[in-house]
Amino acid sequence: MNKAQFRKQILEQRKALALSHPQAATRAASFLPEEVLVPSGIVGACIPMGSEIDPGPTLAHFEKKLWQVAMPHPDHKTPVFMDDGGQEVVPDLVLAPLLGYDDTGTRLGRGGGWYDRAIRAARDHKHCPMIGLAFAGQKLDRIPREDHDVPLDGLLTETGFRWF
Repeated sequence: MNKAQFRKQILEQRKALALSHPQAATRAASFLPEEVLVPSGIVGACIPMGSEIDPGPTLAHFEKKLWQVAMPHPDHKTPVFMDDGGQEVVPDLVLAPLLGYDDTGTRLGRGGGWYDRAIRAARDHKHCPMIGLAFAGQKLDRIPREDHDVPLDGLLTETGFRWF
């Protein structure tokens, strides 16, 4: 199965998961490990689209530790994150939405490669882990990984957290 087929299949599954697990975002946030929540930093996240799990409850944990939230600005030629004042910032950690993931940390995104490019750009400046935020049911057996794909460093779901 190719990535386009995976995307179609998992999008339908994710819609069903969102309906059957309305508290998933809050549950996922409860599993965020303290080791990630060092005092202050910049966390990159996005407003959920469609049936994506809401990062809001997780971001609340970061904000309690005085982290600044930065949002993607997809209109730029190169992917950037912007703070609430409109300034370009480099995140210390990114919460990435996804359509699917596998046991190797391969992330299936929407298909544009925005997060892969954003993580590479951030890592030119500093260590920037990418943590996927998903429903546990979005797990796939295997996702073909291409050279441009940046694997997840961790995964946060309504059933727990894991490092890859």
